[in-house]
Amino acid sequence: MKDIEKVRQSIKTAAAELFEHFGYDKTTLEDIAFKAHKAKTSVYYHFGGKIDVLNANLEDEFNNVMTQLQDIRDTYRTEVLPQLSAYLKARMDLICQTRLYRHFAFDTLMGRGEVARVVKAQRHRFDQWESEYFNGVCRLALDKGIFSSAVRPSTFGDMMIMLLKGLEFQFFNTDNPEASRATYDEVLERLLSGFCK
Repeated sequence: MKDIEKVRQSIKTAAAELFEHFGYDKTTLEDIAFKAHKAKTSVYYHFGGKIDVLNANLEDEFNNVMTQLQDIRDTYRTEVLPQLSAYLKARMDLICQTRLYRHFAFDTLMGRGEVARVVKAQRHRFDQWESEYFNGVCRLALDKGIFSSAVRPSTFGDMMIMLLKGLEFQFFNTDNPEASRATYDEVLERLLSGFCK
């Protein structure tokens, strides 16, 4: 079983490098197989095709983001504001560290093609997971009297996701990441204090 996973990982790693460097359309299955030192049939055996390799890589990226964010949630289980602050700061860093999501995120804006479809599907999975988190942390904040009763959990979750998705594109396009980061951190502090009574 470990050998199968090693082969799959070598194919995914090779594909990720090629997708990032040449793009999806200019990368062929033959290129992936050659870079992974595997036969083309081996790629087909482990993945249905090129789009499946991209999807597996995107799934891995978002799984990594969710695992690390879950660790923060577990660390600050009952501390609402420290948890939200740590979560939101780490979240932007983790999203910006993705290789393929960051590379293909703009394809989702165009909304066409198989690349946009798999990127949207993996992003939707992450958004659902994150929505549950924001709803839960909002309920905890309301129970503890940290947020005012005007804040609704589902609305809080929707707004946070919308806000964060928009900010991601700013981070992806900035010529000055340090200024973006400093501004983001300041906005986070203001935003969190604004939700409090």
